[in-house]
Amino acid sequence: MLNRKIITITAILAFTTVTIVANAGQKLITMIDPIMVFPHSPSPVSQLQLAGELIAYGDSKKDPMALILAAKIKKANPEKLVKRKKLAGSDYISDLTIDDYGNSVNAILVRARKLSGKNRALLAMADGVEKMTSRGSISGGDASFSRVSAKSSDIYSLSFKDSELASVGVDGDRGTNMDLFVTNEKGEDICKDTSLTDNLLCEWIPLRTEKFTIEIKNHGNSPNKYVLRNN
Repeated sequence: MLNRKIITITAILAFTTVTIVANAGQKLITMIDPIMVFPHSPSPVSQLQLAGELIAYGDSKKDPMALILAAKIKKANPEKLVKRKKLAGSDYISDLTIDDYGNSVNAILVRARKLSGKNRALLAMADGVEKMTSRGSISGGDASFSRVSAKSSDIYSLSFKDSELASVGVDGDRGTNMDLFVTNEKGEDICKDTSLTDNLLCEWIPLRTEKFTIEIKNHGNSPNKYVLRNN
């Protein structure tokens, strides 16, 4: 399945509204039967995946603006922490919460303010994100934490409704390269993201309500801690 990221570094680094930045990250998705190719508005899961990329960039490049924008995206798309049972893979189950993970909105803003120094404009942006009102409901979908062993795969089963956009995102610790594969109940390939990264996204429109197999494959020689999110 076609799963193409169209994100420019200029759009990512520009501090603008979430909608504009997310639009820069539109994806093209396809259906197997009938064949369709079309752009769609950025889903909450895809926006949170973009936030993950911004966090990694902001931390590595010491860029407070990237971190502030990531915090803004996460504040606008709150997630529900869930525990999932694996069909196969490591028996590791994290007891971490969203806050403990280190990438909560508050934790991101703490790092952003430290990097901003005495820059009043950046500090004001961080304050604005902190004062944002949450939507009051879980709009970002479900999120769980786990760890996939080296040279191994974790496998899950997730249900999605027919004719509605299905979104699955994986955001790793940037330590290894990983792939994401989705198959239906017949074992047919539905979607894959084999980008040379561990920030992965699959989105598709199911033809019927059913359970899909989600495989997270770690190509590295060390374990990778990740967030698995879905709508």
